[in-house]
Amino acid sequence: MGQHKRPSAALTAKYAELLTLDERAVVETRGRLGARQDNEWRDGKRAARYWDAQRVRRVFGRSSDEFCGEQRYDKTIKDVSAFHGFGTHFPTAALESVLADMVVHGRLSSSAQMMLFSFDAVVRTETALRQTKRLTPRVISLLGLVRWLHTQGVPWEKAVPAELRGEIPEPTGWLIKVPELFDRRDPDPVCIEALSAFGEKNVSGWFSKPINSARTPSVLPRAIALSAWSEIPERVFEQAVANALLTHGHPDAFLSAGAYAVLVNTLLVGGTLGDGIEVVAGELAKWPGSNVERLLRSCELTGPPPTRNELSALVEDGAAPNALALALVVAARDGDFESSVRRVSEVMPVAAPLVGGFHGARNGERGLPSEWVNRLELRDVVDRLVHDVAAVQVGLPERVWTPEWVGPYPGF
Repeated sequence: MGQHKRPSAALTAKYAELLTLDERAVVETRGRLGARQDNEWRDGKRAARYWDAQRVRRVFGRSSDEFCGEQRYDKTIKDVSAFHGFGTHFPTAALESVLADMVVHGRLSSSAQMMLFSFDAVVRTETALRQTKRLTPRVISLLGLVRWLHTQGVPWEKAVPAELRGEIPEPTGWLIKVPELFDRRDPDPVCIEALSAFGEKNVSGWFSKPINSARTPSVLPRAIALSAWSEIPERVFEQAVANALLTHGHPDAFLSAGAYAVLVNTLLVGGTLGDGIEVVAGELAKWPGSNVERLLRSCELTGPPPTRNELSALVEDGAAPNALALALVVAARDGDFESSVRRVSEVMPVAAPLVGGFHGARNGERGLPSEWVNRLELRDVVDRLVHDVAAVQVGLPERVWTPEWVGPYPGF
């Protein structure tokens, strides 16, 4: 990286209260000398930008909580490709993700249940934004997952902390009234324990205070709900990561969730899985040293459908990055929905919804397996949710957010 220079007077004056001496040195060498670049995608083109103080602080782990709080950016979708992809392909991607889960398990698993509550939370975020002019997706996502926790047998008075019971004396919205969602379907104990801590201790997972050190792949399927969050991949990555931190505190888990959401986002706007890996690599550069990029870079995206032996080599210890890599390889090399879903489920069933998400985002309704859609459990529920997410993001013909949505989708 070269010899460190003394921080300039201007830099010292501006960031003295924010950066350590080591961090200031990194800003000087990487930010001013360009020894390393941070690549971002803007308007469909890759632009090189030098590191600034915010990125350095994130790499050092001191400002990573910033995007977990209230957001102030405009989340309006303006890019034509994103507008079209979110409106037409997102519902199919989300539907096929849920559908793949059912193909593997015979009915919707706990992962699919959490996906549904995550879709619900995205719509509620729009309600809260219109009512309060505040954008708090992480908080609303947390409450959505707490409603799911309640369906798993945790009484509401124990699922939410005492400070909130007066404001939210009972779970709200239409989704919580679907009786089938109250079936307990072998949820990952990691999610149960992490979310239970909110009601018991009023704590939730952040970068600075991880809820645990879990790396399990149960964190991944629900991240598809954030894939249509923004036309800017960085925003998608941030929101999926912040959501994952609610239940999983290990970088392998939350970075995999961010990567999955960005990969789907890239497909939605017309890119390829290879393009998506490059976009994700640009985001992972801010969190160096994880297993996620290593595994993504090891994925062979061309060739015939992968064999079971080839996929087994990617399983390793079965953590979140492994599930993501498996899904990526299978989706890239097996274009048939059922074949690809069953292929990946032979080695890691939890990766099946990821394959379904990739398949639907890339092919849209052209690849929708009608014979399976007709057998989908809670089809009307799933269809309503995925189309309502698209409606609040970009609007659909005769389906846009109106004040009447406050009833089925209250902010809290």
